[in-house]
Amino acid sequence: MILLMLVWQFAYLGVAIRRFYLGEDTRRVWPAIRAAAAALLVYLVNSVFITLCQILGGALALASL
Repeated sequence: MILLMLVWQFAYLGVAIRRFYLGEDTRRVWPAIRAAAAALLVYLVNSVFITLCQILGGALALASL
């Protein structure tokens, strides 16, 4: 289920950024590449942040035992 949600987040973010910044103009290749790179960067940073929060929460839970 988590893998499905991660794939959905990435796909949704990629499509949303592409639609917002590029519109219907299919002649521009570099903006599409930049939009995809931005989506990937945001996705990776978000994944790292969530993972670090989970690790910190687990460490705090173990420390309180």
